[in-house]
Amino acid sequence: MKKELIVKAIGAIGKAAAKLTKDVQSCAVECVIHAVLHGDVTLADQLVDALGKQGRKSSLRAWFEINGCMFVEKGAKSFKYNKFHKLGKEDTPELREALMAKPWEDAIPEPEAVSVLEIASKVDKFLDKLTKDAAAATQTGVPVHGKGLLDYLVKAAAEYHAREVLSEKYDIVEAVDPKFAHLKGSELDAAIKMAEAGML
Repeated sequence: MKKELIVKAIGAIGKAAAKLTKDVQSCAVECVIHAVLHGDVTLADQLVDALGKQGRKSSLRAWFEINGCMFVEKGAKSFKYNKFHKLGKEDTPELREALMAKPWEDAIPEPEAVSVLEIASKVDKFLDKLTKDAAAATQTGVPVHGKGLLDYLVKAAAEYHAREVLSEKYDIVEAVDPKFAHLKGSELDAAIKMAEAGML
């Protein structure tokens, strides 16, 4: 497929996505109004299921619980009618306007895209938090058990990253000429600079 056709297809998908988001909002409002009038929350379940795998079901479900007259009990999969809701018992312009003003897709922020291979960054984040917590506890006189284990893990992580950097350096030089792969330390750094400058 040519680039122009791909771009056109992407544009069409964007427009369809925007229309779907708008249609879901309108339908969600109607589901809430229906529940207010009849105490029937099954339509909300149907709308959530209708989003399919590509939709943000968790955000829509949260929107119904936050703004509607339904909730999901712990361990349950379907909504239950909340008889203590404060939306009234009538279909009013004010209620519709209030519901439309709260986008369903914003009820729960979309998670940031993270590579499934980003183990190192997750470990670094975890160790950084533990280190800060340990330091704060020490300052306030709270005993810190397992500090030796934390120090060991921090050192191991640092050594891992050092090996990764060194490995990248070897890859750069070896890609230019395998005969330079035996270099170490300052000689390796010098070879890398020469490789980057196109002198090897």
